[in-house]
Amino acid sequence: MQRRKFIKRVGMSTSALSMIPGLSHASQSSPYPSYKYPYPSSFEEAKNYEGLVALRIAFSGEGQIDKNLAGKIKVSKGKIARSKSTHFESSDKYNEDRNTYYLIPNNGNQDVITIWMSDISAATSFNAGSGIKFNAEDLLNQPEVTGKTGDINWTANLLYYHEIGEIDPADVGIKVSGDDFNFVAMADPQGGDPYVDPDILMTRMRVHNAFLEESVDLAKKINCDPKFTMVIGDITDGQGKEEDFVQMNKFLKKVNGPLLYSIGNHETTYRVALGPGYNMDGFSNYFAAQKAVNGLEKLLYSFNLGQWHFVVWPDPLRAHFFETHPHYFDWLEKDLEKHRDRPTMFFQHVPIHPIGINPMISYTEDVGTKKEVLRVLKKYGNVKYVLSGHVHIPIKSSFKTAVEIDGIKFINLPAAGYRPRAFGEEDYNGGLSQGIAIVEVKGKEADITFKSITLEEYKYPGVFPRLDQEVYSLELKEKWELPAGGQFVNGSFEEELKGWGKRWIYQEDENPSNIAEVTEIPNTRDHALYLFTRIRGYNKPGQDRWPQNLNRVYQAVSVFPGDAPQINFRYQVDLAKSNRNALCGAYVLVEGYSGTTKQLNIMYCLGKAWFHTDGYNSDPHIVIDLGNENKGWHSASLNIASDLYKHGNETSFNDLKVDRLVATLGTWSANDGHNKSYGVYLDEFVYNSKSSGVSNVDGESLKSIPSDEQWYRRTKHMAGDHWYIQDNPTKFT
Repeated sequence: MQRRKFIKRVGMSTSALSMIPGLSHASQSSPYPSYKYPYPSSFEEAKNYEGLVALRIAFSGEGQIDKNLAGKIKVSKGKIARSKSTHFESSDKYNEDRNTYYLIPNNGNQDVITIWMSDISAATSFNAGSGIKFNAEDLLNQPEVTGKTGDINWTANLLYYHEIGEIDPADVGIKVSGDDFNFVAMADPQGGDPYVDPDILMTRMRVHNAFLEESVDLAKKINCDPKFTMVIGDITDGQGKEEDFVQMNKFLKKVNGPLLYSIGNHETTYRVALGPGYNMDGFSNYFAAQKAVNGLEKLLYSFNLGQWHFVVWPDPLRAHFFETHPHYFDWLEKDLEKHRDRPTMFFQHVPIHPIGINPMISYTEDVGTKKEVLRVLKKYGNVKYVLSGHVHIPIKSSFKTAVEIDGIKFINLPAAGYRPRAFGEEDYNGGLSQGIAIVEVKGKEADITFKSITLEEYKYPGVFPRLDQEVYSLELKEKWELPAGGQFVNGSFEEELKGWGKRWIYQEDENPSNIAEVTEIPNTRDHALYLFTRIRGYNKPGQDRWPQNLNRVYQAVSVFPGDAPQINFRYQVDLAKSNRNALCGAYVLVEGYSGTTKQLNIMYCLGKAWFHTDGYNSDPHIVIDLGNENKGWHSASLNIASDLYKHGNETSFNDLKVDRLVATLGTWSANDGHNKSYGVYLDEFVYNSKSSGVSNVDGESLKSIPSDEQWYRRTKHMAGDHWYIQDNPTKFT
């Protein structure tokens, strides 16, 4: 009965939204007072909670930098209290005691050194060697100081703390007496004023607003006396426009008790300016909305309640945000150390733990950021729970992806407003998935229950499965960190997947859409790897479906100067389960690294070729057709150096100074429509350091696939879903 009533209400809300109280577009005539970040005008004003002034020096380079940069940071007429490096790769070194550095900032990466000064004045000067010199006075008088030494750019600027800090919960109206209390957590309301971007977001926002209204009503009516409501990011849809914040504040302020915000990836413009210097102007709409709700102007903050400590972490998911805000990691580490005797709950919009569907590899924080956050979270052993959003996950999938990493329990919460992404199976009780989490705190323990807008309740268990970080190594490790030897380990797959890593993939309870398993070859005692991907099931309207390409295994091998790498293997297409004319296929991706820099990217394909097979931020790559999909086993020989020279503008492999290759074997599907499935058997992978001949399959040389014959996933928002569009739709099916 409740479900029918809600569905009827959604139908009314999507067509008559402007008639709902508080949703009239005309009500936007009184926006908040404009917000301006209080940039310090003196070193005294720039001091942080420790009485220190922080500054960063960032180094960056474009392309391959052959020469390292080394030096020692010296200060005249001032005193360094401490310093730290962030976003350094394994080849970069920094000595915090001596303030010496050795780095190679390749391919646009930023290597950052943060310095905290206990004594600084206009007379203070800095000398980092290699011609890197600047005065403290310049840091006050201009946003940043920049320079160049060789091929390396450097930038210096002050760091500020106004948006960071520990708060008193009483200041935002949170009142708790004793150690037992409850609160509400909700993720991804993601609504707003549907008239602001009517051509793009009107239908989508109307749907989200209707769901959110039900979630807010649910939060109002629960009888557990919640002391506050925590919104874990994506308060608004779109790009954080003022009108959307005004509308969402009207919605969310209807909950009982104080309201707290965490920033997500829809609270700012997609290309928000984070420079020059310490530029916080792009967060003004968020700060104004937050201030109107609870008086805060914070991105990163914490508070104590009962025996627990709570930390709210920012996740705007913008390029170089954490490189420009390196002091956030330091503040977090000191905050957790200060409260190390308190069990701690951590709120972040974008999950660290694996979710197992696309686009939740490329549409998350980079691996380096995930590793650094996790390093800090586990350091003192006091963080018990991490609650996140961003995914728009169904309830069942939320439970199946909940995992323990290094003693910390990670839960990705379903959305309060946004429709769910497609995980390939029906949700509990058929859905709906929207709702709220109720956190019940008793002393030093906490229980978490999700309650849907159709009033079903689901309690998270006390024990979560542990993530095997050795098997799923790339969830929290870079490819250039993979162990590498002189030969493929277990290239014949006679020892299951020993030596091979794989991605964590969400598996449906029945008829899984992705298979990566070692199987016995019929009529032999030999084994082969079998990879299979089809469109995920439960293909119902109202889901957000994306192509799937995570079904892959991988291994690295070492390369030495003078090597001419060759990879040999056998394959057989599973013709009974493969649609060779649809948007799906198999591939062997070969990537070459020189230290931490990717230098080589060649993809060998069966079936259709998808440009973004390695993720939506794929590096440019050479795409080569393996060609033979006929019945039976086929022998392939890949001459990496020859293919690079032939199809890569006569690039010499030796000039790239590659020290390791990473081979990734995978299958993919566009994941829409019908019958987009592909399966392949792979076996006998052998690495040769000295190649001979050209790349071939069964003696037939291979051809490259032109870019106009590769599938590029282009999308438009139609009724709130992502739909594929093609410049030449007749070319693909």
